[in-house]
Amino acid sequence: MKILVADDSPTNLILISAALKNLGHDVTSVNSGEEALNYYIKEKPDLIILDVVMENMDGFECAKKIRENETTEWIPIIFLSASVDDESIAKGIDAGGDDYLTKPFSKITLAAKIKAMQRISDMRNKLYEATCKLSLLSTTDTLTGLYNRLQFNNTLPEKIAYAKRHNTSFALLFLDLDNFKFVNDHFGHHVGDLLLKEIAKRLKTSLREYDFIARLGGDEFAVIINDIQSTDTAGDVAQNILDTIAHQYTLENHTFTIGCSIGIACFPIAGLDHETLVCNADAAMYHAKESGRNNYQYFTDELLVKQNVQEQLRSSLQHALERNELFLIYAPIFDLKSKKIIGMEALLRWKHEKFGEILPEQFAPLADELGINATITNWAIRELCKQGAKWVEQGYKIKLSFGVSYRHLLRKDFSKLMREIFEETHFPANLFELEIQSKETVI
Repeated sequence: MKILVADDSPTNLILISAALKNLGHDVTSVNSGEEALNYYIKEKPDLIILDVVMENMDGFECAKKIRENETTEWIPIIFLSASVDDESIAKGIDAGGDDYLTKPFSKITLAAKIKAMQRISDMRNKLYEATCKLSLLSTTDTLTGLYNRLQFNNTLPEKIAYAKRHNTSFALLFLDLDNFKFVNDHFGHHVGDLLLKEIAKRLKTSLREYDFIARLGGDEFAVIINDIQSTDTAGDVAQNILDTIAHQYTLENHTFTIGCSIGIACFPIAGLDHETLVCNADAAMYHAKESGRNNYQYFTDELLVKQNVQEQLRSSLQHALERNELFLIYAPIFDLKSKKIIGMEALLRWKHEKFGEILPEQFAPLADELGINATITNWAIRELCKQGAKWVEQGYKIKLSFGVSYRHLLRKDFSKLMREIFEETHFPANLFELEIQSKETVI
C-alpha cells in the first residue's frame, strides 16, 4: 500500500515509517497537517496515518479537510495518539477518522490495523464498482448499449431547463422502424435483435458525440439534437438518419433493407415541457407513417388540430354503439351479363354529431387502439343478418357480403358467434358472404 504518515515528532516519524517499510509498504512521511493535506490532494495515497497533536493544523482538522476534498474515493485514516479516551474517539470519528493507534505502538498491532483498513477499503471499492455498474444498467438499454427510456425521461427535462436558461433551441426526434414486425416474423427475433444493434451503431455515426440517443423500447428510438440554429437543422439530421439506416443489412445470411419514420418536435415551437414535446414528436412520427413511411415530418399547428380531432373521435367512438351512431349502407352487386342485382355489400358508417359521416378508414384504427374493433364488427354482422332476414321474408333472396379483418377470423369464438347470429336472426347462412381483408386495421 501507498501510505502517508504525518507527525511533527521526527523520532515518531522515523519509527513508524521504518515499521511500515519493514511490512513492505511504500511510505511517504511529512511533518505537518498542511503537508499531509497537500500530498493527499496531489497523490491520493491508499491509507493515511495522522498524529493527533501537531502544531498549526492538528490531526483532527487535517482529517476534516481531507474528507471535504473527497469525491468518489474513500481513503482510510488512522489517528496516532499517546492516549485514547472516549472523548478523543468521538472527536476522531466526527473528524472523519476510522481507527486509532496508541503510542508507543507494537508492530503486530500496526500490521493488524493496516490489514483491517485494507479489507474495508477493498470492500468499499467493490461496493462502489457494483453501484456504478447498477447505475449504468439502470440507465442503459442492455441490447443496444444506448440510453434507455428511464434516462430519456431524466434527460429531456434537463435539456428543457438548459434551453430556457440559455435561450437556445433543440430538436426531439422520435424514430420508429418501418415493418420491423416483418423482420421478426420472417427471420426470427434473433435477427431482429441483431438489426436493432446495427441500427444503434448507425444512429451513433449519424449524430454528434454530444447529441443524445435512447432506445425507448421495441423498435422505437428517441434522439435529442442539441443547440440547433433553425428547424432546418433537425430536418437535415433526420434525412441523414434516413439515408444511413436505409443502407442494406446482411444478418445471419439474410439480406434486406429497412426504413424508418421520424417525427420532429422543436423546442420551443412544438412545446415548452416534457409531456408536450413527447406527445408532439410522437404525433409527428405517426404522421410520417401515414405519409408513406421512410420520411420525416415536423410537428405543426395543422397536425395539432388533426390530433385534437383524433382525440375527440377516440373519445366519442367508445360510446358510438350505445348512442346508435353506427349504421350500415348497402351497395348493390350487379351481374353484367344478366344486368340484375345478385347481391348487396354492407358498408359501415359512423354518423358523428359534430363531424358528420365518417368512413371506416378514419375510425377503424381508433377502434383498434380502444380494443373495440371486434365488438363493432360483431354488431355490424348481426345488423346485416337482421336486415337480410327481413328481405328474405319479403321475397328477396340475395347474398349479402361484409368485409372483415383476417384477424377477426382468428378469434376462437367467431364460428360459434356466427351460428348464434344465424339462429337468432333466421338469416340463411348460404346467403352470407365474408370478404377477408388483408389489411391490419379494417372493420
